[in-house]
Amino acid sequence: MADLFSSSKKSKYEDPLLSLKATVELLLDRIASCEKRIEALDEKQELIFRELSKLSEEVDNAKKQQASKHDELIGKLKTLGIEYANLKSTILELRRELDEKAKIDEVAEIKNYLYMKKEGAL
Repeated sequence: MADLFSSSKKSKYEDPLLSLKATVELLLDRIASCEKRIEALDEKQELIFRELSKLSEEVDNAKKQQASKHDELIGKLKTLGIEYANLKSTILELRRELDEKAKIDEVAEIKNYLYMKKEGAL
């Protein structure tokens, strides 16, 4: 661009108005070229923005699904915990019943032993 305004030796027949007109046309061409590049960059920026928005939405959906899956697994863990506690309680209750029955059977066996001894069967 410096060449356009340089004061190099010019033909004595060169019209300064034509030179200025050529300079203006060149500048207008450059402006048009810059505008086209800006337009292309704007389009590219818009495409990138749309892609980023799409990816952001996908990330949000994945987070929601992950949170939903996490909540589902926590629910299953709680349910299993309750079932485990219930089974443990039932097992303890059954063991107590077995212990009581064993004591009753032991007492009955002792009574039977004493009775047989008393009767002379032993």
